[in-house]
Amino acid sequence: MLIKLQISDVMPFMPNVFVDITKFIDINKQVLEIYTEEMRKPLHSRSFDNAIKLNSMRVNTVEFNYVEAFQLMREIK
Repeated sequence: MLIKLQISDVMPFMPNVFVDITKFIDINKQVLEIYTEEMRKPLHSRSFDNAIKLNSMRVNTVEFNYVEAFQLMREIK
């Protein structure tokens, strides 16, 4: 029996890099509306509403209105 695990099954997403997207949130919303086949109905993690809520929820960590969060695994200087 072969079991395939995704990284998210083993390691939870723990963002440690945050980018302020406050002045781009309207563009972000327009782009999300293009991805109709990817988006799901509300309460699903891929819903339009949930995507915007995630951008605003993460501001509890940093002092911006909307942010994109990333998990930096390796930095090359």
